[in-house]
Amino acid sequence: MAQDDKPSFRQERRQRIRELRQRGCTTKQIARTFAHDYHESMLKAFRWAHDWTLAEAAGNYNNDVADDPEHDAMSFHRLSTYENWPRNANSHPPKLTVLQGFAKLYQCAPGDLVEGADYTPEVERHADELHNERDGGPQPRLDRWTHSELHWLGTGQGAASGAVLRTFEATHPGELRRVIGLPNVSAAKIERLEHAADHYARIYATKTPSMIGEQVTDHYHAVERLLDGSQQHRRRLLAVAGRFAGLMSWLAFDTHRPALAHDYLDVGIAAAEQAKDKRLAAYLAASRNRIATLTDDHASILAAGEEARSRAEGEPYGRLAAWIFAIEGRGLAGLGRLREAETAFAASEAALAKAQGDEPGMAFFDSVRLRALIGESYVLLDRPQQATGHLGEALRDVAPARAKTHAMVLLDSARAAIQRRDHDEARALLEQACSIDRPALVATHAQRVAIIERALAATRTG
Repeated sequence: MAQDDKPSFRQERRQRIRELRQRGCTTKQIARTFAHDYHESMLKAFRWAHDWTLAEAAGNYNNDVADDPEHDAMSFHRLSTYENWPRNANSHPPKLTVLQGFAKLYQCAPGDLVEGADYTPEVERHADELHNERDGGPQPRLDRWTHSELHWLGTGQGAASGAVLRTFEATHPGELRRVIGLPNVSAAKIERLEHAADHYARIYATKTPSMIGEQVTDHYHAVERLLDGSQQHRRRLLAVAGRFAGLMSWLAFDTHRPALAHDYLDVGIAAAEQAKDKRLAAYLAASRNRIATLTDDHASILAAGEEARSRAEGEPYGRLAAWIFAIEGRGLAGLGRLREAETAFAASEAALAKAQGDEPGMAFFDSVRLRALIGESYVLLDRPQQATGHLGEALRDVAPARAKTHAMVLLDSARAAIQRRDHDEARALLEQACSIDRPALVATHAQRVAIIERALAATRTG
């Protein structure tokens, strides 16, 4: 086991991450703090800020960004030599392609992973400056690398490499398409976009924003450009735009930007309405429930389910219907309306049992997710025994890849344990949830962690 992966030190870092999150720090600010406090490289500090071990970081690199993982796999030993450069005599400088890969995983610029340069966009840099002012001044930086140490970037100048990347990102093939007479929108292109929307909706429950955020955003902007420049296949384009707007809303929510999440849903619903896709509009309306959970706005959660049902053509069916009924049940439970909530959940179970085939965007809602929602609802109703039973079933069946769902079920199980006054069990479940949820808590996880920590603190002082 690597020194920095030892349980005691990892727990110390997790506690520091929670403290910094509560003060409003971004992942980048947390990484800078770690680099300064522990005199480590930015590459290692970003891994710590995402709460990954060396093996986890190498595995995620191979699975998600490596060009040829079979023949050029990233091992934890190789990553360690990169993270320790130039401090260790046995270390090696990472190639630019490696930095670009880890930048995708850590959702930052490649230059952020080297010391001395600041690649933060202007608006975000201003926010960092305000954060530094609150903390009593800017954090001291580590010594800058020399020009020779930066030579491996390819041109010898990080700024030049950044300029090349910015030029590439600002370039699109539209002008060449016009010159050689190709249509802006073809049926094949629409099919590719529809396939991509299906793919990202299917895998979203098992991925974190840092893993797929860049790809989803890229597709969203591609659809924007097509809609802006062509009237061909417009209804299909509007529908796929609505689906990517929904994915963008989930990304915004999971990165703690609820107002932006609402905005994406607004434009997504408008696109669905223009496409005359009532089922998509219903799905996007139902998605508002997640944002309302942040403030425990149970009436708005119920309203999201009711709006979604009203938007569906006739009675909704399949997994979408099951999800909508479950949302209504969650809202009713929060309002203390036990019998109505149980009726809604029974309708959800019946709809899920009848669901057939693959429903785009609905892969996330299955019997495990329903059981978790029912368990959470019994927590809200202060019925811990019933909550524990449903949550236990969800824990038994949740797939290891669904880290976000697994963590959520553990956190709700901890809340039920507190209601049963089993505080030791609650602490153990909280610790297990925080260790599973990688690379960082999304909005609803952070909310539950705060609730549990306050409740446990009250038991120590009461």
